[in-house]
Amino acid sequence: MAFSPQEAPIYGGGQIVVVFSETSDLPGLGAEIFLVFQGSKSRHVTVARRLDYHTIQAIIPGHDSFESVHLSVYASEGGSPHLISEGTLTFVQDSTYYLAQFLASSVSDITALENPSSIKSDRFDLWREDMSTLDERLTTAFEHLELSPSWRLVEDTSRLEQDPPPRETLLHFATRLGLPQFAEHLLEKAGSDIALRLPNQNGELAVALARSHGLDDLADRMNEHNLGGCSHQSADLGRVQSKSVMVKRHSLGTATISTNTTEVTRSLEEDIQSLKELVSFMGEEVESPPACRSTDDPPSPDYFTVGSLPARLPSEMLPSRLSSNQSSQQYFSAADEDEEDRGDEDDDEEEETERQENIPEEEVLGESMAHVHVLKTKVQRLRASNKEYLTAEVRVFRTIFRGFDVFCIVG
Repeated sequence: MAFSPQEAPIYGGGQIVVVFSETSDLPGLGAEIFLVFQGSKSRHVTVARRLDYHTIQAIIPGHDSFESVHLSVYASEGGSPHLISEGTLTFVQDSTYYLAQFLASSVSDITALENPSSIKSDRFDLWREDMSTLDERLTTAFEHLELSPSWRLVEDTSRLEQDPPPRETLLHFATRLGLPQFAEHLLEKAGSDIALRLPNQNGELAVALARSHGLDDLADRMNEHNLGGCSHQSADLGRVQSKSVMVKRHSLGTATISTNTTEVTRSLEEDIQSLKELVSFMGEEVESPPACRSTDDPPSPDYFTVGSLPARLPSEMLPSRLSSNQSSQQYFSAADEDEEDRGDEDDDEEEETERQENIPEEEVLGESMAHVHVLKTKVQRLRASNKEYLTAEVRVFRTIFRGFDVFCIVG
């Protein structure tokens, strides 16, 4: 048996491909294949997909320690699972892991994200990251962090209602670099509603940056979130866990069961049987959970908050659209150009103020309230639809994993 990679970041999320020799005694194509990652404290059992007779593919799970784990391949053809082959995989730290830690700690420093060139250390460097894959890697790494229960996107909320201090939040960071998956994950965190209301030093809201960088779906989600819309987290149920056991569904249509073997005793056969039932249920899902916004709905306007009143952000106040490549390039060059632009900003602000004063306030707010009414009606309808779907899916999960402790949904 040969497999790649033989090392994986501790947060997992990547794909592993296992290739068997032509002389290997393999089960038929109808057999179900499982990969087992056995560490010192945790065991992960994941469903593998068969690419052809001699090749299988699976998602690497996140792990709890930097260590080498025993990798086993099992097959099941109706009876008890039997071992096919064995090997060793090592979980390591990488630059994205340390970048995620830095970003999590940045919420306590309002200047941490203002200068892109400062987002580096001897263990990571934002400038050296592969931007084409950063979104998925960073999201997975951030999900894997064990954040404090009190962690929130904006720590100091004492002056927000009266005099919001401008700052570059993680939502600004994610939208400016074109990381919609990471931004979606951040929207489910405590303090995201406040972060959406905070402008950065240039007076830009995160939703305006998302719109200007062509991330329209993300901007719509931010608007819905600001108005109390439904949560992707509650509609997805991508991860469910009890005290010692976690079940996670993957984009490949597979799933993983992770067990803390120091706290609970579950046999490998039990985990594999549970996975069989879960995958069978996943295959029977005909309809996707309702989205927060219909694809037929017109794009919603950009909103900002004036006290408790949502108001439309006039298009004249939005920055011009940029391609994703221009997005990252502009962000990285911003620090170098900042000093040169200081002299022009005062003139630009005066012109912008005059332009805003010429917009009839009654017209803007009247149109805004009409949009708010339409959006609230849609939110109420979608909440009811999501509740019906969520109730049915939780019932199935409870039936499959009836031996677990009380469930909770986690980010």
